[in-house]
Amino acid sequence: MLMLDDIDDDLRDRVYRQICGVRWQFGWKSNRATDTYCFLHQHYAGHINPDHEGAKPYDCESELLGANQVLVELWDALKDKCERLRSHRLIRCYANGYPYGTDGTVHTDTVNPLGLTTIFYPHPVWNPDWGGETVFFTSDLSDTRGWGQSPAIIDAGLFHSIYGTSQFKHASFPIEGRHIIRHLIGTKAEELAFEFCTLDRRRFPWGTFLPPERRAQLYTIEAANLIDQRDPPENIAVLMATGLLSQRVFDACAAYVVAHTEMHRDAS
Repeated sequence: MLMLDDIDDDLRDRVYRQICGVRWQFGWKSNRATDTYCFLHQHYAGHINPDHEGAKPYDCESELLGANQVLVELWDALKDKCERLRSHRLIRCYANGYPYGTDGTVHTDTVNPLGLTTIFYPHPVWNPDWGGETVFFTSDLSDTRGWGQSPAIIDAGLFHSIYGTSQFKHASFPIEGRHIIRHLIGTKAEELAFEFCTLDRRRFPWGTFLPPERRAQLYTIEAANLIDQRDPPENIAVLMATGLLSQRVFDACAAYVVAHTEMHRDAS
């Protein structure tokens, strides 16, 4: 997961005015067979249904270009900000809206293990009491914590490059403001994020001077980071070989290695 907060305000405002100025359709459901609640929806390009409901994905960027120039600008801006999006094709583009007091249901955007979902919130103001937040669940819906990790590790993972890293030089926040991030996500999470940002991770193994428990936490964040960036399987395998990953993290890494290998075998 990567969070971007530096999309140009003018573009954000134009996207917001664009979607507010178009008629919305009410009655949309994430899962038409099981969902009780409906919400507002605008569909711009790509297949209406996700791949696991029988849809055959196709590159819809040219379709979007003919339908909504402002959203094409947004897509280009997102690719400019996030390098990993540049190697992906756009297969669906739509907007959802929830009237006050309503909410969505748990759903899966894609079953493709290498697929990415990009969520953009264009509104300038949001109050937690309004609802509408995005929550990520485990596959069995038993927990909202990824891989069964502690809140500190999850939050550190979300902020893993906040100060820039040995490979990602762009700092989203000055390191002199650590106290602000510490207040936001807690001391334990901030310290993990700080270590992840400042350690030289260009050659593996790194952090060997740290206690095994600490390395396990940092390697877990690295595993999520590498999977999120769609790194080659061999980079994941070296983490698996350390014996420091929990069983759930190890299994997730193994599933990624298998899926990545099979996809590239089919492509060749």
